[in-house]
Amino acid sequence: MGSNMDILIIIVIGGLSFIAGAISITVFKSLNQVSADETEEISKKLQKSDLELKEYRQAVSEHFLVLSQLVTNVINGYKEINEHLTKSALRLSSPEIGKQLLKNNDAKLADLEEINQTIDMSNIDIPRDYAPKVPGGVLSEGYGVKKEDESDTDEVPPSITGEAEQKKSKSNKK
Repeated sequence: MGSNMDILIIIVIGGLSFIAGAISITVFKSLNQVSADETEEISKKLQKSDLELKEYRQAVSEHFLVLSQLVTNVINGYKEINEHLTKSALRLSSPEIGKQLLKNNDAKLADLEEINQTIDMSNIDIPRDYAPKVPGGVLSEGYGVKKEDESDTDEVPPSITGEAEQKKSKSNKK
């Protein structure tokens, strides 16, 4: 009977293990299903954020394009107004006043055109990770070093110049 009892215990333990395994697999699948749903939701949010970012970048680009066109229109309008005023002033005023207006307007237009110019890449120098060597410059070996024959021993440092002058004036008074 002992061996039948042992077999029965083994069968009961095996059955209980099977049931526990089935329950744990079911629980694991349900937890994993929630994780898959969350992953899909996060993926959708990420795609939505990417789309919003692309739309925002497009809107910013369009804004600056329109702004550039409007600034160009304002500058052209300013030039037209300035030309009209100059022509009218030349026609309606004395020659001296007309010459003065032409001088002032040419200077203002030149300043305005300088501001509106695009960057000329030929004038831009590449960045360097070193300073150019200039004779006698900061990077030279002799910078700040005085030769003995060039140094002045009579020179008083600026911090005590006032004291030295006071002593000289006191000694001169005596």
